Amino acid sequence: MKTGVPFREAVKDAAKIQEHLDARRNQETRRYTILILNSLERSGEWVSVRDLVNEMVPEHIPNESTFFRLLKDLYNEKIIDRKEDPTVIRRGKAPVYYKLIVSLPWIREDQLIPGPGPDPIARRYAELAIAKDLLRECGIDPDVAIRERFEKEYGTFNEPDTGESEEDPRMKKIRETYQKNKD
Repeated sequence: MKTGVPFREAVKDAAKIQEHLDARRNQETRRYTILILNSLERSGEWVSVRDLVNEMVPEHIPNESTFFRLLKDLYNEKIIDRKEDPTVIRRGKAPVYYKLIVSLPWIREDQLIPGPGPDPIARRYAELAIAKDLLRECGIDPDVAIRERFEKEYGTFNEPDTGESEEDPRMKKIRETYQKNKD
C-alpha cells in the first residue's frame, strides 16, 4: 500500500476501486477481488503470484481460472502492477509478481457496498477537493475562505464539519488517513 498518500488521491483511488467492484458480475467475485486487494495491501510489496495462489485458491477463491481473471482485470484497471523476474533462470515461465499501486484506505470485505456508482462519501470528498482547486485557480485560499464564511454564518470556527458519524468506521479511517497525510 502506498503511504503518505495525499487525501485527494486516496479519494480517487477509493472511487476507482469502488467502480471496479461495481463492474463485477456478482457479489462473490466482488468478495474475491477484495480478498486479493487485502492480501496485496497486507504485504505492502511485490508478492509472488504463486504465494497468492497458495493463499487464495481453493480456500477463498474456488479455482485458479477465476483468480487469474481477477488479477488480469485489476492489472488492466491499473489497480495493481505486474512484473516478471527474468533474472531467475529455470525451466518454464519467469516468476511473476504483483503489487497494489493504489491506496486502500477503507475498503474491506465486511464493508463492501453493493450496487452501482462510487461510494457517496468518496464522491463528496472528491467534489470538495475539486471545489478547493477551483478556488485556488481563482486566487482564493480555500481554507481561509471556508473559515471566514463559517465564522460569519455559525460563529467560532473550530474544525470543519465533515458530516461524519462517529459510528461509521469508514469515516474514522478517512479521518485517520487524512490526519497522517496532513502531518
